[in-house]
Amino acid sequence: HKYAFSFTVYYLFDEISWDAAVGRELCYFGVSAYGYGSITHKANTACHPVIQMLVKNINSSFSTQFKSVLCHLYRSQVNHIPWHSDDEIELGINPTIFTLSI
Repeated sequence: HKYAFSFTVYYLFDEISWDAAVGRELCYFGVSAYGYGSITHKANTACHPVIQMLVKNINSSFSTQFKSVLCHLYRSQVNHIPWHSDDEIELGINPTIFTLSI
């Protein structure tokens, strides 16, 4: 399974249309726009099938209802998400987020 997972991750690197912003590459999938800091992502319902499968499995495994995904691609260890609070209005009060680092 380790090799199948590695293949899937590398496949996504090439398949997703990454948007270069603030020193890292991003891709957002969701039914409504989402913004934080100076970055705003437009609604994008054309979610990649592999991402859809991951979200479905996460929702099933953890009894969640995630409807959007923000993907970050870091090409080196220099890039990272700085400390932040995930307190944007569109996330609601005390939001549940899921982070998967590969």
